[in-house]
Amino acid sequence: MSLINKRMKEWKLVSRRKKVKAMDLNVVSMENFDIVVRRIPLSDTRILRYSNRGTNHSPCYELRGQKTNVWCVGASTQMLLDFYRYEYSQVRIARELGLGTLNNPKGLPYSRVGDVVTVIEKMTSNALNATMINNPSWSTFRNEIRGNRPLISFIPGHSRTIAGYTRSRLSLPGRIPFRGLLVYDPWPPNSGVITRWENSSTHTYQFAYSARVRKV
Repeated sequence: MSLINKRMKEWKLVSRRKKVKAMDLNVVSMENFDIVVRRIPLSDTRILRYSNRGTNHSPCYELRGQKTNVWCVGASTQMLLDFYRYEYSQVRIARELGLGTLNNPKGLPYSRVGDVVTVIEKMTSNALNATMINNPSWSTFRNEIRGNRPLISFIPGHSRTIAGYTRSRLSLPGRIPFRGLLVYDPWPPNSGVITRWENSSTHTYQFAYSARVRKV
């Protein structure tokens, strides 16, 4: 008996004892493998919408450029209030924040960063419950966006708003998956710019401000 025939005979004996089934090529075919891969999303991405309802997901956020070189906080607050349909002018918001006038503008000193919370709640008659978050983490931004709520984000020397996020589900061994933020930046003045996507691993986030609708 040849070596090949001997091995075939042994394999048949093992198959009968363990009931080893032949491989179904219809299951492991490349076509079916491609279908499985397509069904597994390679990223997790959310942006602000009119609501969290699956049937009503039109994008809903607008960029506002800062009216002066130092009114980034005023413009950021305006963007957040606009999302909740409180249409205040940036001049009015700046006045509430103590940022001076168009002809004599002032920046917001770090000693008064808590004023953002006070102004958001005052200008909405406490319909919005604002919160200041120190050293916000990635999960802070992700969780608020999942709740369909924008945030104001402070980085050193500047304020912007966050209206979405994305993150990779796959990464190389030893590497942190990419985690990006959709940033509505009021700079440059009178125009602003949208950054899709800001690498969150390369930025320092000092403060964030969330706003939630008070329910009755």
